[in-house]
Amino acid sequence: MEGTISAEVLKRWSNSSAELSPHGRLAVLCGHPRSGTTLLEQVLDSHPDAVSAEETHILHDEAYLPLSRGFPDSASVLEVLDSAPPSLLRRSRENYFRFTELFIGKEIGERLLIDKNPR
Repeated sequence: MEGTISAEVLKRWSNSSAELSPHGRLAVLCGHPRSGTTLLEQVLDSHPDAVSAEETHILHDEAYLPLSRGFPDSASVLEVLDSAPPSLLRRSRENYFRFTELFIGKEIGERLLIDKNPR
């Protein structure tokens, strides 16, 4: 995706970000196995303004898959995201945060959600 995304696409996404409000705060934590991501996740999760979701498939299953319906399996993530209307992106985002809150058993609120999701 990094090799195919253009500055124009990034600018368009940035300009349309207001249409996606309200938005939650999210950091995706990834790394190679045995690289220290679990320790870093635990340290970050100890901060009162952060909450960790550990390793789940929620981002993929509840946020991305609904966006990719109707696309061939060969469609890139960039194609799917760039084609989605703001209303669908907003619903996908809301579902992601709602399902994550149910999974972790905590309200996220204004805290930074740390999703340790290698997928």
